[in-house]
Amino acid sequence: MALQVIEAYMRATLNQYDPAHRIFQIDHYTNGVILGGSREQMSRHLMRNVNLDTVDAAVSFVNVNNNHWRFLVSRLQQQKDLQRTLAEDNCGFRNYLHVPSRSLFVMDPAAAEQHLHLSTTAVQCYNRYFRMRQNLYGKQVWGSLKWKAATIPHTVQQDTTSCGVFVMQMAKEAIQSFPAIPSCNMKNSPRDMCRLREEMAEELLSTS
Repeated sequence: MALQVIEAYMRATLNQYDPAHRIFQIDHYTNGVILGGSREQMSRHLMRNVNLDTVDAAVSFVNVNNNHWRFLVSRLQQQKDLQRTLAEDNCGFRNYLHVPSRSLFVMDPAAAEQHLHLSTTAVQCYNRYFRMRQNLYGKQVWGSLKWKAATIPHTVQQDTTSCGVFVMQMAKEAIQSFPAIPSCNMKNSPRDMCRLREEMAEELLSTS
């Protein structure tokens, strides 16, 4: 799956299901720099003009070894946001009893058992990135927070070519269910993957 397709699908999904713009999309290149770049590379991609104070979560994805995709979502839910959420719907948000939640999830379509390790490593990278952003530009939002690694159970791909489809569906479910934590228990048979590809292509064409 081409990165441009995944990027465009995330943006189209955000446009459709996040009209309040509570979720920020970090482009895949910046996310790759955060997770594996040098300090010099990070310093050139600090999103200086982005005000994270206006959002409650961020989504992105990253390429691994030029042949695999992983999905990443970070969530910030302050007490005031919890109160607003509960006022909107008083059921289904029990996952937010650990408020304030400052969680980062890395979801690998091929290896669900590695999530905590991947998320822990990502937390270290993001903490370093946000500290640099704070030190250089005074961007304190998210930089002064103590992020924690977390996991979301999900089904895994049954082939070697569907990781992009999984990442796109994971993004859709995370965006649709926000602020609740998504289940991501999608059907993963070859026929289901084919159907998802067709549906996603139709969604992208309808928004172009």
